[in-house]
Amino acid sequence: MSLHRRKPPSVSTLLSQRELAPIVRSAAVARAVSLRARSVDVSSHCELQSNHDGIITALSLDAVEGRYLLSSAADGTLALYDVEDKLGEPQATCTTTDPLAFVSRQHACAHRHATTSVQWFPHDTGLFASGGYDGLVKLWDTNELTVACDFKLPGRIHSLAMSPSATTHALIAACCEGTGTIRLCDPATGSAAQTLVGHRASPWALAWSPRNEHELVSGGADRSVRVWDVRRAGSCLRALDMNDSREERRRLQQHQPEASSSSRKATASSTVAGANRELATPTAHGGAVTTVTFAADGLLLLTAGRDHRMRLWDGHDYCNTLVHYAGCFSTARSQRQIGVTDHGGGGARHTRVYFPGETEGLVVYDLLSGRRIKSLKAHLGEGPVCCTASSKDARVFSGGSDCAIHAWTPPPCGLSRPAQREQVEAPPQQLDWQQRDEVPTCTVEEDGDAWSDEEEEEGEAADRRPVSYSNRARKRVRR
Repeated sequence: MSLHRRKPPSVSTLLSQRELAPIVRSAAVARAVSLRARSVDVSSHCELQSNHDGIITALSLDAVEGRYLLSSAADGTLALYDVEDKLGEPQATCTTTDPLAFVSRQHACAHRHATTSVQWFPHDTGLFASGGYDGLVKLWDTNELTVACDFKLPGRIHSLAMSPSATTHALIAACCEGTGTIRLCDPATGSAAQTLVGHRASPWALAWSPRNEHELVSGGADRSVRVWDVRRAGSCLRALDMNDSREERRRLQQHQPEASSSSRKATASSTVAGANRELATPTAHGGAVTTVTFAADGLLLLTAGRDHRMRLWDGHDYCNTLVHYAGCFSTARSQRQIGVTDHGGGGARHTRVYFPGETEGLVVYDLLSGRRIKSLKAHLGEGPVCCTASSKDARVFSGGSDCAIHAWTPPPCGLSRPAQREQVEAPPQQLDWQQRDEVPTCTVEEDGDAWSDEEEEEGEAADRRPVSYSNRARKRVRR
């Protein structure tokens, strides 16, 4: 008998397999990320005990370890939680996590009115900032739970933000109601003199660019989204226009008229048009802007408003990408915090958006396609108000109008509980959470049309004895 040896693969075959390997691997990661995003639900091993008596207005998860969670509420209180993921040591019952620290209304340094925003210091969990309707921006010492410094601003504060990539400054940007301005608070000097003027109504939302430490984006009640360079005094860099897309720019370039003798007249008319354009500022939404947030890499910008729209913008030239997100209903009159996280570590392709909807719970979207993945419902009343997502794993935290804070996580691998039908039909050795005597029994009821013969009645009585439906021996009931 002759043995046929397998021919070794050629060099071209090996090269093609090497080139296709990243594609196959990325496709497998994409499928795993999609399944993980679909399986996110209320955590079965972590329950946060909320001591707030008001609506949860903001959440902040530290970017250093992804372990400590800050929450603020409309009753002026603040809370700090340790939400360390303990999936490696699953517990039989859900444990309730009490706050590590709680700032009540009776605290000497607490806000006297509603606390609207809270955020960790980007590079250290020893400091965090908060702002409220009392017009105060406070920088807290986490260890002592005291205020290191505060800034008194002329109006109520809707939101504040600190740059996640800043290395040369530690500015705290805050939105002031009524004045239509954005104040920059500098903890190094204790001054809040720098003002960004441009909004025609109160600004509601802020976000620093992760790619440029001096670039700030704001959205307000005047339906505009503006980009600022904090090193410049005066007007903003640009205002985003919802009609400005790549397709529109390409169409304008194709139909651009050639230079002719009428170019001088066009230049004169463009000057008048430029003056009118300044009076009519481009709008990013049809209603007040309630959300401004960047993706983790800073290449994409998300905005949402009271026109029930969420828009995706290019973070480089700030053009509208025309991605449609269905079901983004919002009637909020203040900042609405949304969560953006990359589950698979593969950039924008694996990024999910968690939008706190008023009627459909926490809605999960795919960032690039706008595809709606699922809705997460657990909050009572008007639903979730704010949301934050961990950049370390797939955990998501949301706060709602019911004064509750929920943790959303995928189920632990291998620990998912089967359905009720599978519990009854499973063999006894697989029923870890049930005792052997809890297996249901079935009893056959007496038939009203039984025969009158005594022998038949004795046989039917024997068949009417209780029968245990175990997996070792199953008896068929005869009528």
